[in-house]
Amino acid sequence: MTVLVNDPLSKGVLGDDKVSLHEAIMVLNTNLPFTAFSTAEQNQFRGLPTTVLDTVEIDFNITPVITIEESLPIIKGDTISHVDCIFRGLNGRPVIDATGVSVNAVFPSATNHTMLHDLIIRGGKAGLDTDSTLHYHPGIIMTVENCLFEQQSEVCVRIRIPFQSTGAIEPGQLLRNEFRNLPIGAELVEQGLFADLDTSLSGNFFNGCDIGLKIRMLGLGGLADVIADRTRVVGATTGIYVERQLGSDSTLRFDLVHGDVAASDVALDIEGGRPAATNVSVHHFDLQGGASGYALRASPSNAWLGLRLGETHFDGPVSVEIGNSLQAQLDVGNCRFENGAVTLDYQGPATRPTPVLDRCVFESAPLTIAAASTRAFAFTDSEFSSSPIDNQSSSAATLDACFLGSSSTSGMVTSQNPISQRWIGQASVSPNNPPLGGTFSLNVDLQPDTLAVWLLGVSEQRPLTTFSPRLYFSLFAFLTLPIPVTGTDSLNFPVPINPIFSGAELYCQPGMIPVPGTQSPAPEWSLPRGGLLKIQ
Repeated sequence: MTVLVNDPLSKGVLGDDKVSLHEAIMVLNTNLPFTAFSTAEQNQFRGLPTTVLDTVEIDFNITPVITIEESLPIIKGDTISHVDCIFRGLNGRPVIDATGVSVNAVFPSATNHTMLHDLIIRGGKAGLDTDSTLHYHPGIIMTVENCLFEQQSEVCVRIRIPFQSTGAIEPGQLLRNEFRNLPIGAELVEQGLFADLDTSLSGNFFNGCDIGLKIRMLGLGGLADVIADRTRVVGATTGIYVERQLGSDSTLRFDLVHGDVAASDVALDIEGGRPAATNVSVHHFDLQGGASGYALRASPSNAWLGLRLGETHFDGPVSVEIGNSLQAQLDVGNCRFENGAVTLDYQGPATRPTPVLDRCVFESAPLTIAAASTRAFAFTDSEFSSSPIDNQSSSAATLDACFLGSSSTSGMVTSQNPISQRWIGQASVSPNNPPLGGTFSLNVDLQPDTLAVWLLGVSEQRPLTTFSPRLYFSLFAFLTLPIPVTGTDSLNFPVPINPIFSGAELYCQPGMIPVPGTQSPAPEWSLPRGGLLKIQ
């Protein structure tokens, strides 16, 4: 059953001619029968009155703004029928306005059945504060989609395991939302006992938040599994922050793919701990830190940390500390470090893989291997330009087939098979969101004696990043543009004015080879980082 909320005031008066948001939630929670409404109110319901209410609609043309007068009832839904609790805006995004009243959350929720779509949520300490304390049902994912959150005093969305609950499961997804000018955009809190926080984020925009995305690891014996793709953070102090409380031994698996973060302090701040593993994977990201901050900071030095980085651009200082544990890992491939010192401290045991940095570029990025580091580092097919290497540890660092340009070495650094010229190129797509009828450019900036052709394929929503080379498009839906490009070059293309292309997302990937007959040190083929293209 569906109800149309047509009362501009949240509390309303039962028995008048309008259904209020408060009344609708009471029906969702099975605390208010359909028969309690007047005939005029009953006319706002669709579906047999004997069925369970599962959808609350708010039409922008009827109630563009609903003013919150007092705290709404906690959403729990029907604990017997297990139907969803859907709140959906129609004909635009109506505003749920709590700026004139003090409430802990505009939408307080205690069920994983809560779903918010196409709303503007304004005010409150939190826009949505949700757990599954009162109602959990397997297979259901709490969802927030295409919503704007603003003017909250603490956090836009908080998804949390019930405090010290045993065995709780808290699934949630945040899809294509904007979080604007707030202390924290989204906060994910793992604080249970043997609990599971399972959250996915896709296409979210954190705009002017002090902290864009925050993950808090407070629990014991549990797991937090977080995947974030197509994430954009601008105007933040700290872009993405993983906080681990001392003594928490819950495991974190955190995957980031496709996104960009610009922060005045730290773009990506990972706080590991022990005795719990913190495994973070970052692929195809741009991380820009502040002048006195970091593009990436992973600490402390005793953290049980595994870190995999690929196709990521770090603009600003980088500091990575990985402690002695069976989870220790540092695997870096096809990344670019610029405009800031890079410090690496790896203390993983001999049974763990050697830390390897492959096909990486260091541009004005002095590299230091910390004195406390206990393992040898391997750098393969990489380039160092105005980036001296200082190995302060007692373990050797090996450079294999690397380029050193205005980059001295000190300490135990061995260079074998050095190369005399650079070969790693760059590529981009501009703009990456052209409209129908617009144009886009495929741009390359290649080193001498190399050439490339472009591959265009349907992008993978969650590409496989475990193995190299990593492909961000489907091998079953791509084409090759048979136009070789060299040097600094662009190919320009129009976007057809055809609605069938609206919303299409492609990944544009250059495939690079050495120019035949030259002495280029480039491998037989390689894949410089490409770019996403989404047609509006």
